Amino acid sequence: MAAVRVRLVTPDLQLLNAAIYDRAALAHELGCELAENWEVFPDALGQTRDVVATDPAGVRWGPRLVLLLDEPCVLVGWGGFKGRPRDGLVEIRYAVAPGLRCRGIATAVVRELVGEAFSASEVIAVFARTDAAPNPSARVLTKVGFVHEGEVADDEIGCAWRFRYDRDRG
Repeated sequence: MAAVRVRLVTPDLQLLNAAIYDRAALAHELGCELAENWEVFPDALGQTRDVVATDPAGVRWGPRLVLLLDEPCVLVGWGGFKGRPRDGLVEIRYAVAPGLRCRGIATAVVRELVGEAFSASEVIAVFARTDAAPNPSARVLTKVGFVHEGEVADDEIGCAWRFRYDRDRG
């Protein structure tokens, strides 16, 4: 099986507005097709846009659009960082269009996010949360090298599993 190639695009306010209001403009700006249901959590796009509008520089630790670098290029999902690092830790999140799951895309996205996180010297570890049950996302994180730390409370999903990837794994 060929390696999955993705590119993470840090969106500006214009791209986020296009994602919400003008899909044709989004496809044109990215030079890609749009996968069906690529946004997975469409209500979150508006919240994300509002955060970027308030703090444009904060996008460094914010969302990414996920492009699958096939022929043709396809926008397949989004994710990124859930805020700036705190005490050396940064959280990632990601989602892939339902029709394109189980193809290695999420694994490639997580690897890219970890690499991007560790490009900042202040980041000592990356963490992620999943539903507290065996699931595809937990498998992705384990495959990439994250370690399951246990259950934690999560405002959005209730009880969650937390996974961690340390810079100096050894």
